[in-house]
Amino acid sequence: MFGDDYLKQICSATGNEAKMALALSLVKRYANEAGRRSQSVAENQDEFFALAAGVANRIFGEVPSNDFQKEHADTITARAKELAENHALCKILSGAGYNVSYSRYLIAGGSRGMFSNDFLTYIRTFNDPAHEHVREKMRSSILKIGSTILAPIDAMVTLGIFDRSGITLTKKTSIRLSTNMRLSQGSHLSNSYVDIGSSL
Repeated sequence: MFGDDYLKQICSATGNEAKMALALSLVKRYANEAGRRSQSVAENQDEFFALAAGVANRIFGEVPSNDFQKEHADTITARAKELAENHALCKILSGAGYNVSYSRYLIAGGSRGMFSNDFLTYIRTFNDPAHEHVREKMRSSILKIGSTILAPIDAMVTLGIFDRSGITLTKKTSIRLSTNMRLSQGSHLSNSYVDIGSSL
């Protein structure tokens, strides 16, 4: 079993790398859109970077960190929702969002038992209406130790990005996400998130 320090590090790295890859891909996308509208790409480059960073932060449930993100919150949210139409990208972002949330859970002192814990139980019940009461109980327990633990998942659910269909149960406590990330007692980082650019 991997140690908590390793899991914290690898899960956090997933989120950081995914946000960076997403933002850089969005900058290119926004520049291409401007070019098609005959707008000056060079003159608007700063705005593309600011918008892309805002969208990436919004998707991962980050609080607006500057005036641009606060003043353009509606535009940023609308742009983030556009990505919900890209199912391949949603699968990748869902895996990254899971990893960020799991890292925060561990950092906050969340338990990591041999076969299960509150976080894994919460995820397992996502597609099971019969266990909604269990999911809500686990959610409450998770938020008591850290109010932002579930922010990436919550944000992606709200935006229509979180890929619930990719969550399936296998024997014992294993969970598979369709990003090819195997999540059992933690997370093993795959390189699937580096395909964000080709998914846009």
